[in-house]
Amino acid sequence: MPKHSMLFNVYGQPIKEHPIVIWYNGNDGMYYFVKARSANIYESKKVRFPTEILIPADATASYSLFKSDSLVDCSQIFRMEEKEFKIAYGKDNFPRVDKLPFNYAMQIITEIEKNFKNDHISLMNVSITGYNDKQKPIIEPELLYASKASFEQEQGWWENLFDNNETETIRKANAFVVSYHRTNRTRVELNPVDAGIDIAKEQLKVDRIYAPIYHYLYDNKLLDKGYNVVEIIDLVKRDILNTEEFKGYRVSDGTIWSSLTLPWGKRRTSLNFYDEFRINSDKLTKIQQDHFFFNVKDNELLEFKNAYENESLTEWIDKSVFSNEFKDFSKEIFGNSGWPMEEISTWFIKERYCVENTSIIDEELKSRNLLNQNSQEPEKERNHQIQKRRTMRM
Repeated sequence: MPKHSMLFNVYGQPIKEHPIVIWYNGNDGMYYFVKARSANIYESKKVRFPTEILIPADATASYSLFKSDSLVDCSQIFRMEEKEFKIAYGKDNFPRVDKLPFNYAMQIITEIEKNFKNDHISLMNVSITGYNDKQKPIIEPELLYASKASFEQEQGWWENLFDNNETETIRKANAFVVSYHRTNRTRVELNPVDAGIDIAKEQLKVDRIYAPIYHYLYDNKLLDKGYNVVEIIDLVKRDILNTEEFKGYRVSDGTIWSSLTLPWGKRRTSLNFYDEFRINSDKLTKIQQDHFFFNVKDNELLEFKNAYENESLTEWIDKSVFSNEFKDFSKEIFGNSGWPMEEISTWFIKERYCVENTSIIDEELKSRNLLNQNSQEPEKERNHQIQKRRTMRM
């Protein structure tokens, strides 16, 4: 629990809950955080709100974040300057979402994102306005935005004030809300939240997903050995994302491509971010194209170019060795989205196998002496050249 009361409901009244930092904005020097309360039925008098997520105390082995099962409210966002936050909390070791297991951390961020999109969200600025005669900080709230749903969720609290005849609290809460409505705040105030959600999600993925895969690629020299995307995905599922916290996380092609360099942290080369990504993406692009053409016979290649130019790849894929792989790809990536099958087929060829235009196909046709359909290079020799590179895995 924080040393000083630093959390408030949307009516501007202090509440006995504890903060969980979701992200830090270096531009404005502020922590953005949500509130959590005990889920113990004997300690909590409120019912569980639909915007709250249950986080068990044993989510972290050390129990350092939560002493008991907690309910995290993902609809009310607070912000506070870094220095003032640490004064109010009273110590440097405070709960942060990035210290939770990946599944719980992502669940919280995703729930905040959902509430933001559904306009069930509020943003409150909290600041130290002075110190009392005991040199304790005076912490005041300023409501920057609150949706109708945010006030409605606290309706039970408001009604209890009247039931208990708490006239002074009613007066303060009413004055706070009236003052807020006079400012005519709009959702523009939520712009930092909109950007922060994306930042928090990306930081979590980089630190917990992309960075481990990045180092795994280098440790095992997978790109130098010619492993393709599907093979790498299988290895990642087996060796890295194989614990309970990653259960349900979908490892996609994009996951692998995003792991070819790191935007921060210690990289494995002296290259900068852009050059390392360019070199590694060139390697993986070549691997993907080689794997594709290795599995396409001469007559199939001619048919493939025709299907590519006429945007009729679905039938060609269905007859190829990529049929089952495409079905898995389509189901996993697009599900029941209703996307036209031809668009999915084109996406599959361009994104997974990096055949982005007909010039790539023409290069392959030329290498086989098929560009003008004059002659055919024996496939045995062509396959032998590609197989030489694959033996490097041994």
